[in-house]
Amino acid sequence: MATVVREIGIDVAAGTCWDAVRDFGALRERLAPGFVTDVQMVGTRERQVTFFTGSVAREYLVGSDDAMMRLAYAVTESPLGSSHMNAAVQVIADGDTRCRFVWITDVLPDELADRVAALMDRGLDAIKTTLESAESLAKRPVRAGRGHRECDTGWRDRPARGDPDLCAQCADAKLQRHFGSAADRVDLAERVRRAVVGFGFDSHTAICGHQMLKVPAGL
Repeated sequence: MATVVREIGIDVAAGTCWDAVRDFGALRERLAPGFVTDVQMVGTRERQVTFFTGSVAREYLVGSDDAMMRLAYAVTESPLGSSHMNAAVQVIADGDTRCRFVWITDVLPDELADRVAALMDRGLDAIKTTLESAESLAKRPVRAGRGHRECDTGWRDRPARGDPDLCAQCADAKLQRHFGSAADRVDLAERVRRAVVGFGFDSHTAICGHQMLKVPAGL
């Protein structure tokens, strides 16, 4: 049996990293987006994972230990054609704001070791990037006048054009409440344009009406 061991340092607290690892059904959203493109839970302990290559595997949760920050799983179905594959991930604290991510996989036949290692290396790159990016975003201060008044999405660095009190996502949610979906706003803007022109105002006024509704003026 071949054993592949990979380890990488990640600039986030061990608890933060472990919280993402232990969320077995959120592999794509919280840990390895891009490397993993879809996850479907099959029961409470098994997940079907689609990778960036399009290949699909099934992984069974063997155990999860919060005290040791260690999770073990078995690959029950794999496109690699392995007769046996099991793996364990452990998060080890390295100070208050850094941790080590250790990933060990046992596989048969031995000839699959190089392919498994290459996939693990790519997966670790995605994991490191995802966790450190999320940590960096979480540390950004909320600028004065740009707090979330409509929702709590975390998009604090994207102020809405023309409305400094709202981020882009909050402003869009506000528009949808008042004017409906984007398609509804297009229809409304066209009706406004026709009405304005019908009352004898110039085209500039009509175009401004489009802009106020965040719809391209060329309609």
